[in-house]
Amino acid sequence: MEPGDSGVGEGTHLPAGWYPDPAGYPRSRWWDGAQWTMHFNRPFAADASESAGAPRSPEEQGAILLSPSLVAFFILGFTAPWVTIYCAYRDWRGLQSAQLAQPFHWAWSFLTLSGYPVYSIGRAIVTNRRAKQGMWVLWTTIGVFVLVTVATIVWTLSFSVDSLR
Repeated sequence: MEPGDSGVGEGTHLPAGWYPDPAGYPRSRWWDGAQWTMHFNRPFAADASESAGAPRSPEEQGAILLSPSLVAFFILGFTAPWVTIYCAYRDWRGLQSAQLAQPFHWAWSFLTLSGYPVYSIGRAIVTNRRAKQGMWVLWTTIGVFVLVTVATIVWTLSFSVDSLR
């Protein structure tokens, strides 16, 4: 397909951007300045580049997906539960070494993968009942959950505001 197929006129040099799909479908298609790409977007607006919800170029979309904050979010989201499981195992071994009778088993920490802090809660309750200490783990867990929730809300709102610009 050539730029003339977009309805602008034969031989017209079009700058890279979103244009009506030359195949006639009710969508926008990305013209890279030399040829039509396989990138499609929602229905074409009269002036897509200036409208509030204008589709972004594939390069801009890629830049958003590879932004440092989003990459860090995914890396932390993947590694944090596994670090928690490892720390729970080490903690369980430490409680056994300290001669605490039947400490809460570290295997419960695998439920962290589904988002539940079962080990922290169970460890705090069992340790508090048997040794009258250890509630700091529960309060730390609650504090971390509150901080993560607030940070997620702030990050989501900032990302939403940036994507609307």
